[in-house]
Amino acid sequence: MILVMVDADILVEAVSAPKVFVRRYGDELWEWMKSPRIAGYVTPLGYDRIQKTVAGKPNGDRIVGYIRQVVEVCSVNTAILEAARALNWLDFEAAVEYLCAREMGLDGIVALNPGTFALQETPVYTIVELLVQMPLGEELDRYRSDFDRLLELCGEHCQPYLPVHLSRWFKDEFNEGWQTVESLLGRELAISNRWHSPPLQRGKMLDFGTGDRVALVMGIQHLRAPEANVWVELLPDRDRNSLPDNIQLDVLDEEFNLVMQAEYQNTSHIRLKFTADRGDYFSLKIRREDSCLSEHFLV
Repeated sequence: MILVMVDADILVEAVSAPKVFVRRYGDELWEWMKSPRIAGYVTPLGYDRIQKTVAGKPNGDRIVGYIRQVVEVCSVNTAILEAARALNWLDFEAAVEYLCAREMGLDGIVALNPGTFALQETPVYTIVELLVQMPLGEELDRYRSDFDRLLELCGEHCQPYLPVHLSRWFKDEFNEGWQTVESLLGRELAISNRWHSPPLQRGKMLDFGTGDRVALVMGIQHLRAPEANVWVELLPDRDRNSLPDNIQLDVLDEEFNLVMQAEYQNTSHIRLKFTADRGDYFSLKIRREDSCLSEHFLV
C-alpha cells in the first residue's frame, strides 16, 4: 500500500472553488485516492482549515464527510508542533505535514506546490509526479484515463479559469503574466499613499482584442488570520491617460453571484477594496460594450 500525506492546500482549493476544481477534476482525483492501494492522510491543522472553509456553506457537512472518505486525519503531538516551529518555515502547516509524514514513515507527500517544503528527506510530489514515482501497477490503467482527462482539462483551453493564488505572492510565487506595477506601466502607483496600507501588489495587462487594453492591479494584505484585505484597480495602458469608455468591473463570489460592481465613463481608474478570508474564491469580470474578460482568484 502507498501511504501519502495530502497537503491541505489541495483540499482547501477543492472546497474553496468547487466550480473550478471539483467540477473539473475533483471526482477523478478522489477516485484515484480511493484506490485500495493508496492511503491518504491530512493533519488536524489542515482538517480544521478545511472545516472552517466550508463552515456556513450549503452542504458543508456533506463536503467534510466526502473528504473523510478519501483521507484520514493523523495525530499531531506537542513534540511535532515544537519541532515545526523550530524549522522556522514560512508555512508552518507545511512544516507540520512534513514532520508528520516523516514520523509516520509515509512514502511521500502530495502537494500543489512541492517548493513549499524546504526540506525533502521525505519525497514531495505533485499529483502527476506521484503517479509516475509511485505506480499502481495493473491498477494504474484503471485510473490513468481519469488522470488523462485531468491533464486535458488543465490545458490551454482551460487556462483562463485557473485561479491566481494571491496568498502565494508572499512566497514570491507569481502566475505567468503578473508583473510589478512599475514594469507593467513604467511607474509606481504608491497604493500605500492612497489607501493608507502597504499591500503586496502585482499587475497584468488585459486586452479586449479591439486595440483597447487595461491594466489590472491586485493588492493583498494579510490581517489577523484568516482575514485579508484585497485591492482591485483598473488603470489605463501606459500610453493613455484614461480608461476606455463604458467600462464595468464586477466582483463575483465562488457561486458566480454578483457581490460588487463599479461602472464608470471617462475615468482614469476604477478602485475597489474588500475583506475576504484566506481560502475564499472570487472572480472578476471586466466588461466593455460586447467584450468581457474574466480573472479568477483564491485569497
